[in-house]
Amino acid sequence: MRKREYRKIYEKNFGEIPKDSSGRSYDIHHIDGNCLNNDISNLIAVSIEDHYKIHKNQGDWGAAWSVAKRMNITPQEKSEITRNMNLERAKNGTHWSQISSRNGTHHFQNSEYQKKLTHISLANGTHSSQQVWTCGNCGKSGKHLVNYNRYHGKNCGSVSKSKNRVWVNNGSSSKMIEEHKLTFFLENGWNKGRGTADLTPRRLNSKGTTGRANPYARKTTRPYNKKIGA
Repeated sequence: MRKREYRKIYEKNFGEIPKDSSGRSYDIHHIDGNCLNNDISNLIAVSIEDHYKIHKNQGDWGAAWSVAKRMNITPQEKSEITRNMNLERAKNGTHWSQISSRNGTHHFQNSEYQKKLTHISLANGTHSSQQVWTCGNCGKSGKHLVNYNRYHGKNCGSVSKSKNRVWVNNGSSSKMIEEHKLTFFLENGWNKGRGTADLTPRRLNSKGTTGRANPYARKTTRPYNKKIGA
């Protein structure tokens, strides 16, 4: 790998760049933060740890991230550096998503590009729908990472409202109860199971048709295909 120009300049004026106790060569830091200013008065040799701390304390998150890639720091700290770097770029309008949006090259603006990425991932076997998983909590196996992330892993048993609950009906209505209450209901004339569809109160779902779905307030202002004045 070709040695960077500023390292050559440092060695020419100060001799060999020192190394730390593990044998790793020191970094050359630009004092004024301008990496193009290779004046000898602007260069100083520092350990990689000190180099990282300097840029982090200065709030130069892009440079701190570049140094952090060569260090053994915690994932949480790397995540913090990446987040701050992206926030700084977004504030300055230099985040890649902002640039690509202005140029019209953002992948969200190009359906053909999205299709291309999907075809590539399917061909490589890396698409989320092709991933096979086994939950370490309940032991169930399945396919598609969306299902795993939604119902298993850290969410195992916490998302499904029907977990440890059963349906019962008395011939005129039905409801869901806790499983440990099943014996009591059976002793009082209820039957296990949801029963026929007419036992469950039908409500308007999101499409305005009848069904078992619970009603909810639409949280969007998007008009969809709703006719004006309807």
